[in-house]
Amino acid sequence: YFLIEVMPADYNGDSEKWEVKQQETRILAKDLQGAALGFSWTSSYGSKFNSEFKGKSEAIATETGSATLKVTDNSNGCKDSRKAELVFLKEFSWEWTGKKNQHGIGEGTVTARSSQAAAPYTGKSAYLDGDLEFTIKAEEGSYIKSVRLTDARGIETDIPIDDDQLMSYTTNATNGGKLTVVFAKSDKQGGGSGSEGSGNGGSSDDDDDDEKEGAETPVSLAALSEVAVVSPFTSELVLLHADNCVAYELYTEMGKLVMQGVAKGQASVRIQMGDAPQGVYLVRLYAADGSFRVLKAIKL
Repeated sequence: YFLIEVMPADYNGDSEKWEVKQQETRILAKDLQGAALGFSWTSSYGSKFNSEFKGKSEAIATETGSATLKVTDNSNGCKDSRKAELVFLKEFSWEWTGKKNQHGIGEGTVTARSSQAAAPYTGKSAYLDGDLEFTIKAEEGSYIKSVRLTDARGIETDIPIDDDQLMSYTTNATNGGKLTVVFAKSDKQGGGSGSEGSGNGGSSDDDDDDEKEGAETPVSLAALSEVAVVSPFTSELVLLHADNCVAYELYTEMGKLVMQGVAKGQASVRIQMGDAPQGVYLVRLYAADGSFRVLKAIKL
């Protein structure tokens, strides 16, 4: 008989998972009973993990997954096993600012809640295995100008604003990221983003900024539009129609970079991943013009 513990980590009794906030953690046996004990591991991390820690009562994990330790008392043949489910959490933060225009500085608030707690967060960041629900509210005389989500890989997404006075937005916070909200001052006392009666033909500093932003040429994905990934795969990840791909990066679903390489204009690119753990991977491809594309692949 024995217990299993993950250190450093916090155990969530509701999800029955160990929540880790560091880059690595130890999975170890406690309160071992028996004379001549043997140890073996089976895990979602793959054969390399199981082999590296075979015969040891503790192991090191660096990403979300599960590991089972089997203990055998060689003196009497009795066996016992314990499983640990791990989820590596990354910080999810949020901030809001007021943009200055000719009408003043925009004002508003952003409140974050999770399904695991009734009260809202008092700070501006959280480590959470689950969803965060944001309530975004503009003060009277202001409006919500922009809402932007930045994920763990640094990819930015502009969130559609369905109501520029009050809106809610929900996102999964497990892998980390950041939500940025900008409020702007309206020329209408009751709020809203209208620009009538501004005294300069309906334009404002805010409108000028929008024109500049609209004048920027977006990065084209045309160079990589034909690339496809063979998924699911077992040991070799294959990219097809990759003639315009000059480089690639491979990330875990948690956003950890595990591999990168250079492509040389081949029609297909083959990436050896026999020792990599099973799971979901994100393949970020780059073209010579600086554009990029992200594809998803599943390793069985």
